[in-house]
Amino acid sequence: MLSILKNRTFLLLFLGNTISLIGFGFNLVGVSWLVLEVTGSELALGKIMAMATVPGVVLALFAGIIIDKVNRKWLLVVLDLFRMVVVGTFVILLVQDRFSMNALFITVLLMGTGSSLFWPTAQAFVQELVSAKDYFHANALLSASYQAGSILGAGIGGVVVHFYGVPTALAFNALTHLISALLISAAPFTRQVVHHEVESIWQSVSKGFIYFKEKVGVLILGFTTILADVAIWGALSVLTITISKEVFLAGSLGYGLMEGFYGVGALISTVAVGYMTRFLGRGRAL
Repeated sequence: MLSILKNRTFLLLFLGNTISLIGFGFNLVGVSWLVLEVTGSELALGKIMAMATVPGVVLALFAGIIIDKVNRKWLLVVLDLFRMVVVGTFVILLVQDRFSMNALFITVLLMGTGSSLFWPTAQAFVQELVSAKDYFHANALLSASYQAGSILGAGIGGVVVHFYGVPTALAFNALTHLISALLISAAPFTRQVVHHEVESIWQSVSKGFIYFKEKVGVLILGFTTILADVAIWGALSVLTITISKEVFLAGSLGYGLMEGFYGVGALISTVAVGYMTRFLGRGRAL
């Protein structure tokens, strides 16, 4: 599996993705703690987390169409720079004591939009970098980078928020997106242009619905995956920080560690699923 990292383009994508995901962990801890400290309301925190997921739901219909029509490498770079500017702007507002919940709502919405496009673009980009037989392992490594980034980002982010404050954590988040953009932009890549019949967005979306109608199993799998993510992340995002603050009295440091250990479990499952599918098959493993 690790031999795929000899592919320089994939290696730079892997490193950039991991670093930006470390920043995502900082962002998660910093924003969550900021909301709870300012409002003291789990409801407000829930609204913020819901706002972060809205772009993913809306873009689910169009993300694939956008990704297929552009150079994926440069789309990743633009999305990293976009998120850097969004977070950096919010940090400036915090430092200048111009914080407002409306500004945070807009920031979270824009960050959610960028992230909702970035991760599927990264997965699609991998298809252009490795052979079909290596794609499963490459995707597993990319998933592992997601978990590793979450572990490091949430764990270290909790420490940074505890000792240095939310603005410092979010400034580091902005820096990780800049580093990721620089790494991915340095990746050698020439896009293979394939000429397709020009379609409108509506025609492409209609084809997607027709595909799901013919492949009901894919639709069910996708729907149940979304439900599982919403249930798990929704509960973790709101309850974990409350338990850390109100039950364990561990503050942002404890919250970061709890989020980090969730990432440890997810990383273990990423490794284990490869062995499970090998012996049980994908259907039985699910």
